[in-house]
Amino acid sequence: MNASQLFLDRFNHLKKDFAAQLPLRLKAIDAALQACRELPCDEARQQDLHRLLHSLGGTAGSFGFVQLGFDAQRIEAELTVLAQRDSWSEHDMAQIAQALALLKQ
Repeated sequence: MNASQLFLDRFNHLKKDFAAQLPLRLKAIDAALQACRELPCDEARQQDLHRLLHSLGGTAGSFGFVQLGFDAQRIEAELTVLAQRDSWSEHDMAQIAQALALLKQ
């Protein structure tokens, strides 16, 4: 087996691992959003949600989930704007939840 084939085999293995972990990543994002809803002024909770979306947005496209990556980056950008506020409103949370629901389709 040549180096190119070894690389492709390894990459396909990583892609399968990413796809297998995707439901857990999405659950973690849902849990982080719920934590923000419970305490919307908690900066640590906001940062956790942002970090999870940033990670997903940065890796999804690399493994062939291009639209998922773009959508996660768009939500991350929305969170960056919201982070300028002291607290997030329930309306803000509902918009994020709606965007996340579309992300999972």
